[in-house]
Amino acid sequence: MAIATKPKVGFWAILWDLLTTVDHKKIGLLYTATAFFAFALAGVFSLLIRAQLAVPNNTLLTGEQYNQVLTLHGATMLFFFIIQAGLTGFGNFVVPLMLGARDVALPRINAFSYWAFLGAIILALMSFFFPGGAPSVGWTFYSPFAVQSGSGVNFYMAAILLLGFSSLLGNANFIATIYNLRAQGMSMWKMPMYVWSVFAASVLNLFSLAGLTSATLLVLLERKIGLSWFNPDVGGDPVLFQQFFWFYSHPTVYVMLLPYLGILAEVASTFARKPLFGYKQMVWAQMGIVVLGTMVWAHHMFTVGESTIFQIAFAFFTALIAVPTGVKLFNLIGTLWGGHLQMKTPLLWVLGFIFNFLLGGITGVMLSMTPLDYHFQDSYFVVAHFHNVLMAGSGFGAFAGLYYWWPKMTGRLYDERLGRLHFWLFLVGYLTVFLPQYALGFLGMPRRYYTYNADIAGWP
Repeated sequence: MAIATKPKVGFWAILWDLLTTVDHKKIGLLYTATAFFAFALAGVFSLLIRAQLAVPNNTLLTGEQYNQVLTLHGATMLFFFIIQAGLTGFGNFVVPLMLGARDVALPRINAFSYWAFLGAIILALMSFFFPGGAPSVGWTFYSPFAVQSGSGVNFYMAAILLLGFSSLLGNANFIATIYNLRAQGMSMWKMPMYVWSVFAASVLNLFSLAGLTSATLLVLLERKIGLSWFNPDVGGDPVLFQQFFWFYSHPTVYVMLLPYLGILAEVASTFARKPLFGYKQMVWAQMGIVVLGTMVWAHHMFTVGESTIFQIAFAFFTALIAVPTGVKLFNLIGTLWGGHLQMKTPLLWVLGFIFNFLLGGITGVMLSMTPLDYHFQDSYFVVAHFHNVLMAGSGFGAFAGLYYWWPKMTGRLYDERLGRLHFWLFLVGYLTVFLPQYALGFLGMPRRYYTYNADIAGWP
C-alpha cells in the first residue's frame, strides 16, 4: 500500500502563513520568538553598559550614548521581553491547550495584538535614525527630561502607546478565554496553576494600564502642542508624572512575575512527580498579589517629599505584599520537598529561581522601610535588588518554561548537556555581575552614572 508524502512547503508559503495566521499556537510561537529576540537585543545593550563601567573614567561611550543604551536596555528588557514571553508567548500557546479549547476567544484580535506588539518594537528601534538619536531619559521617562529631550522620545512614546493597545487586547482576550472556554467539567478551581497565573496577571495589567497610557499620552501632548502637565518650567508638576508612571509600573512588576510563578509551579510539580503543594493557597496568594499590587506604587517616591502618613501607608502595603509572595515561594519549596526529583534542565532553573528570588525578596523588604530606602535610593543596591527579582525571577522562569515546553512547541528534543551548561553559565555570570552591586550600593555608588572615580568603587 502506497503512502502519500507531504509536498515540500516553500519559504513564501511559510511566510504567508505566519503573516495571516490566527492559530493560537503559531501566534504563541511568534510572540515567544520575538520576545527572546528582544532579550538578545537588550543583552547587547547590557554588554555595552558593563563594558563602559568596567574601569574608572572609561571613554568607550559618551554620557549621552550611555544614557541612550541604558534607556533601551531597560525598556526593551521589561516591555518587550519579560512581560511578553511569560504572558503572551507561552500563554497563547499553552493556555487554550490546558483549558481544552480549540483557540482563544477572539483569534483575529489575538493576531492583531501580536502585530501591534511587533510594530511597537519597530517604532522603538526607529528612534536611532532620527535627529537626537534614541531616547536618553532612562526607561522610566521621568519628566522634565522626557519633555526636553530630542525626537527619539516621540518614537518611544508612540511605541509604548501601541504596546499598551496590544496589551489591552491581549489581556482582555485571555480573560474571556479563561472565563468562557474551559472544557466541560473544568471549574475555575480545577484549572492548572499557570492558567490561574495568566488570569491574575491579565486582570492586574488591565487595571493598571491606564496609568502608563495616560502618562505617555500626556507627555506626547506636552511635547507636540505645548500643554503644561509635567514640565516645571511652564508650571507643570514632575511628581504627577511619577504618580501616573508608577501606578502602572509597580503593579507591572507582578505582571512580569505572576506568569513565571505559574510556569515554575508546573515545572516543579512535573519533575518532583507529585501534586502541587497548597493549590488553593497559591491561588489566593496570587489574587492577594493582584489586590496589594495596586497599593504599593508610591514606595518608589519616598524621597520626593511626600507626607509622613503617605510614606507610612505605602511602606506598610509594600511590606505586606511580601506575605502572598512568600506563600508562593513556600508552596514551591513544599512541592519539591519529599518529591522524587528528576534533575533535568527545567528543574535546575526552578532551583536557581528559589535561591535568587529569596535574596531579591529579602532586599525588597529592606527597601520597603523608609529610612533604609532613603539611604539606598538611586544606588546600585536598588539595581541589584531589581535584577534579583526580575532577571533571576522572571528570567529564570522564562528559561524554565522554554525548556519545559520546547518539545511541545517545536516537536524536537533539546540536548540535555547543552541545557545544563546554559544554566550554570547563566547562573555564575548573573551572580558575578549583580552580587557585588549590593556592596557598591552600601558604599554609596549611584546608579545611572556613565563614569566614576577610582576611589568610589574601591579600586586600589
